[in-house]
Amino acid sequence: MAENTPVVEVGHPPKALVGILNRVLSFLVRTPLRGPVSRGVLVVRFTGRRSGRRYEVFVSPHLIDGGLTVLTNARWRLNFRGGRPAEWLYQGRTTSGRGILVEEPQAVGELYHERIRELGVKMAGRRTPVKVNVQRVPTVEELAELARTQHLSAVRFS
Repeated sequence: MAENTPVVEVGHPPKALVGILNRVLSFLVRTPLRGPVSRGVLVVRFTGRRSGRRYEVFVSPHLIDGGLTVLTNARWRLNFRGGRPAEWLYQGRTTSGRGILVEEPQAVGELYHERIRELGVKMAGRRTPVKVNVQRVPTVEELAELARTQHLSAVRFS
């Protein structure tokens, strides 16, 4: 690792790739293939807090401490500050409930740490919005600092 390379940083796929995948997934969840597709993808539907517009986002689901969670720093997450109604399609079932944004850096660091520990460093880079640049699980403190500086957060659904 180069001297100035951080232990962990935010990492996202190219926007063009995300746009293509979102269009493909949007089509597939409306077909008989939605069952197999929805096993590895969480489809979250909600109303924008300011626009009133309906949104549908495709994200990686994470089961952390028995709860369905999305690890993200995407702007759509802000719609869940203070808790907001949502509907989600997961493993072929549609559920209605609430999404709650977790922003407190220590709590976010703990959630990311738990998930990276479960997934392993290499897979975490594919399933979470972080890139780990060392051959170990980042500490909670390192992840909390990334949450503070790069707005990492989590949305918990219940």
